[in-house]
Amino acid sequence: MADLTPRSWVWRRSAALGALGCASAGLGYLIGWGEDTDLHRRIADGLVTVIVWTLAVYVGGATADDALKDMAERKRT
Repeated sequence: MADLTPRSWVWRRSAALGALGCASAGLGYLIGWGEDTDLHRRIADGLVTVIVWTLAVYVGGATADDALKDMAERKRT
């Protein structure tokens, strides 16, 4: 079966999954073994921010990529 995914999205997906995995692992560690300190709360807030921004940019990037490809295709025809 032919690979229908453009190569750039393979790397983007790898980067997004890596960021989500690392941030989730950090949150899991803090939930399981972290102490209830201000520093750990701030780190957890940062990790949640990384997760939210990674998902938002990944979905937004895919939407923008599709829209730009559609505009380019319309110009050609």
